[in-house]
Amino acid sequence: MGAEVTFASVDSELIHGPNLLNEIEDSGLPHVSFGAQKWKGLPAATRRLRRYLRTARVDVVLSCLMRADLLNALAPGPFRASSQRIATREGLKLSHAKWVATVGSTIHAASLRRMDCIFSMSEEMTEYLVSEGVDRSKLLNVNNFVDVKKFQAFRRQERLTGELNLGLFGRLIARKRVDVALRAFAELLGQNGMENARLHVAGDGPLREDLIGLSEDLELGDQVCFHGHLENPLPLMSTMDLVLLTSEVEGTPRCLMEAMSMGKTCVTSDIAGVRHLVVEGLTGYRFRPGDSTDLASRLHHIITMERYIPSKHLSDFMKSNFDAEVCSRKMLTHLEGL
Repeated sequence: MGAEVTFASVDSELIHGPNLLNEIEDSGLPHVSFGAQKWKGLPAATRRLRRYLRTARVDVVLSCLMRADLLNALAPGPFRASSQRIATREGLKLSHAKWVATVGSTIHAASLRRMDCIFSMSEEMTEYLVSEGVDRSKLLNVNNFVDVKKFQAFRRQERLTGELNLGLFGRLIARKRVDVALRAFAELLGQNGMENARLHVAGDGPLREDLIGLSEDLELGDQVCFHGHLENPLPLMSTMDLVLLTSEVEGTPRCLMEAMSMGKTCVTSDIAGVRHLVVEGLTGYRFRPGDSTDLASRLHHIITMERYIPSKHLSDFMKSNFDAEVCSRKMLTHLEGL
């Protein structure tokens, strides 16, 4: 696409795990690390970044997530850009004390105000950033994206035999609200004709044992399968009839983009970050966040009335609006123009 790219990680290890590192290696991108070792290493990482920028011929530094944005804001010289997909203040509230969320989001907003431009993943993200004091003229809307063609290759995968399969893919952490999926699934099983349904939970995290305990309390038995962390969850996702997302806060979730690129019907919390992706009744379905009864009702309606979204319609929608080729070219064109 006419640009040389180097991937840089703040920490000595990639916080998003081996899957991301595999993607980087497959892409052929060179990779450097500034070895921050979480928050306490940020001053040293900032000095390493400054040295790197003095010696490397870098025209643009594009950062994503709070600590990377802080480093970028402190880096002198090159054009500074950021990609924002999740509201920092709302995300921090789910896992930290209110004062921590306030301080953290205030510091993050200050770093974003120093950027030359910010790529916002949705209109709702744009409005959040404006409310945090970011100049609207610096904000450019570019959808989050995936390699749609890669996931379309899984469209013809066989379903798991004789079962109705629902899947949830992601980290088992508080903001994902996997408990809502379990409670909704328990309600769904209590309705006629749902006896052959199974819920597949792919992912790991600190709430794994609590969620397994909840599944046992709900007497779900072997109709719920906790797969743990999967190096490659795509073969499992390709066998699902429905893919769920029950989060309270998200950017534009990658798991939904992957599933929709495969042509899977998705049911998601009605939250900022998904509404431009999951258009009610056209590209998927939304339910009231945290409401397991509403989710169960939605699932029952889709299944019994066969309201699945046509597979080709979904993959065509993703190709036109969320494909890496389309969106990354748009982002690069913006950068060149600026």
